[in-house]
Amino acid sequence: MNKLSAVEAERVISILDEAIFKMNILSKISVDVDGGLMNRMNLGGYEEVCQALSQQWKVENDHRLSSTSRSTNDLSATNDIEVANRITSSTRRLCREIAGSPGASDLIFGSHRRSVPPPPEVQSFVTYISQLKDIMYRKLSTTVEEETLNRNLLYDLTERERQMSENRDVLREQLESERGEKEKVTLSLEQTIRKLETELNNSTQANKNYLEALAKEMEETLERSSVEHMSRMKKLEESLESLEKKLMEETETNHERELKKRKEKSKLEAAVASKVREYDTDMLSLQRSMEDMQSKMEDETIEYRNLREYFDKLDEDSSRRLEEERILAAVRDREQKALDVMAKAATYFQAVVRGRRARMDTAKMKKGKKGKKGKK
Repeated sequence: MNKLSAVEAERVISILDEAIFKMNILSKISVDVDGGLMNRMNLGGYEEVCQALSQQWKVENDHRLSSTSRSTNDLSATNDIEVANRITSSTRRLCREIAGSPGASDLIFGSHRRSVPPPPEVQSFVTYISQLKDIMYRKLSTTVEEETLNRNLLYDLTERERQMSENRDVLREQLESERGEKEKVTLSLEQTIRKLETELNNSTQANKNYLEALAKEMEETLERSSVEHMSRMKKLEESLESLEKKLMEETETNHERELKKRKEKSKLEAAVASKVREYDTDMLSLQRSMEDMQSKMEDETIEYRNLREYFDKLDEDSSRRLEEERILAAVRDREQKALDVMAKAATYFQAVVRGRRARMDTAKMKKGKKGKKGKK
């Protein structure tokens, strides 16, 4: 940066600093008349600043009155311009007086009379001027190469910001899509949970009702069963008494029967003993007869062995004769079949010969007819 640029930069910065200082001073001054501030100014010997402050409050009061009256009455544009010029000149005078009296600015900044902060428009204006000062200083204090470098750097930063914004938009879209899918899944899961909770509540209520009904039914069943059990016990006791009586009676009758049966048994044993003796005698006689028959069988066996060879030869002759008759019958069957085949062959040959003769005769007859026709 050359010397001329440095001087110009300092000049612009000093102007902006003065403007910021004036705006800060004006933002600290109350809109209404501050008597305490006026007294401190008078005690400090700042009569000119007090006069400028009084003039400023008077002009601003006139401006407010004119604004309120303008809402009801139509004033000319000339009056508005005059009021604005008066406010401008009064404000410039006040700022000059305060700038020429450093102690007055300290009194204004140290005043605690104004508890209400300045309007946001004034604060924003002061902030914008401060930012403008920084920008102008940076612009005027940098060289062409630095400006080019800054411009390239700003371009790179802008491109990166643009890419980042695009990536941010893409990521935001992906996030929105995933959020929508997750919300759908969550919604479906919530619906499933609600459905399962409803089914669980219904099942719990149904089970509770079923258990209550089952308990009630069991109580009723137990009551009926107890009543039936008591009645059955009474019936069984009564039947037991009757059965005991019957048992006594049956025992007596069975005792009598047993005595009778024992008497009959003794009689039957005596009869059986006599029968056994008779059986023994009969068996001895049968054994003797069986021994006689066995001796006869041995004699007949010897005789059978002697006659067996003769009968075997007779059986062999009869079987040989039957086999010869069977073979002769088979030969006769074959001869008969051969004769049948020969008869069929002879019949076939005769039919063939007769057919040929018939065809020859018909051919001769056809030739004879053709010759007769030719002679005619």
